[in-house]
Amino acid sequence: MEFFEGDPASLSKEEGRIFKHTEGKGPVEVPVFAKTESKQFPVLKEVSAGVYSFVQKSWDKGGGQGYRITSVLQIVPTKDHVNDFEGRRTELERELRGEKLQTIPTLFYAPSQQVLHVTLRDGIGKAIQERTGTSFALDPAVAIREGSSQTNEVLMCRICLGKEGIDYHFINGKYVLKNSRQAMPAFLIGYERDQ
Repeated sequence: MEFFEGDPASLSKEEGRIFKHTEGKGPVEVPVFAKTESKQFPVLKEVSAGVYSFVQKSWDKGGGQGYRITSVLQIVPTKDHVNDFEGRRTELERELRGEKLQTIPTLFYAPSQQVLHVTLRDGIGKAIQERTGTSFALDPAVAIREGSSQTNEVLMCRICLGKEGIDYHFINGKYVLKNSRQAMPAFLIGYERDQ
């Protein structure tokens, strides 16, 4: 169960805090972002049972062996994040000239808490600036293995592919996007190792 500490209205001026309860570990703080006068931040919110089931099915379909989901928060993106993603989708659709643009949910592992915060606040492109592209894995175990931190959190993102070899490559179970504007974080997933 997740709950806000204090009055949610107090989040209007600065970053706030949200706590989630995990099995046997007590409350754990996670980031929550709210609108300010100068900038909009994504909001993290609880998910319905149906949405949780969708995320769980995507996790299981991808593999996820050795790990289990402990929490799911939906990321409500800012207008700027949506416009950036939809702008890139439109560009890709034009380039495909009538071919269907494939959009799929995948998993992306944020390698540190700081990078996770920047990703949620400013987008994946500002958080990670790799010359070879940004990697997204269908199998959560691959995404977790690729990460190097102890955050125990994975971002489940929606990506649009475009043309293979031009807009993305598929290598070792990962989609490597040339342009991170092709990705939009949808869920923040907490996980732990199966015992």
